[in-house]
Amino acid sequence: MINYEITKAEPQQLKLQVKYTKTDCPDYWINFVVEDFAEANLHKVAEEGADRARIFYDAIAKLPNEVTLSDTTGSVPQRVYVEPPEYDKTTHDAMFTWVEADGVLTQTWQIVEKSDDDKADAIRNQRGTLLLETDYFALTDVTMPDDMATYRQALRDVPQQSGFPNSVDWPTKPS
Repeated sequence: MINYEITKAEPQQLKLQVKYTKTDCPDYWINFVVEDFAEANLHKVAEEGADRARIFYDAIAKLPNEVTLSDTTGSVPQRVYVEPPEYDKTTHDAMFTWVEADGVLTQTWQIVEKSDDDKADAIRNQRGTLLLETDYFALTDVTMPDDMATYRQALRDVPQQSGFPNSVDWPTKPS
């Protein structure tokens, strides 16, 4: 039988932490992202997570209780970390790999272009941030200047630009 204990429920972080236990087995922990913190929902999430715990417990049941090693030592190659190059995070991603030469692992970076869908998502997120920065002008007790209204409309129109998402002409924020 697998038992669970809800060890943390942190609504501000949307975090639920559950510990699963089974006799003669190590504890298994899962951190969930949850939006509904009603007690019944938290127990439902914990109960659904028991399937993952069951897979874990089934897997470790097949493992030996101990292992005898003929050699218990080893060495870790030196790692050389390299700062990622400058790139446009809206249109590209940076990925790194390790290249070994003369017993040293060196981090190498590759800049790859995002898919059009990922570019569009990143641009919409950036547009949303720019709109949020000027939301106070849209409050009912504030009169929005015409140039700010034009700027905000231009931000909303970014996805309709002819080159979107590969070419975006960002409007200039009025001072």
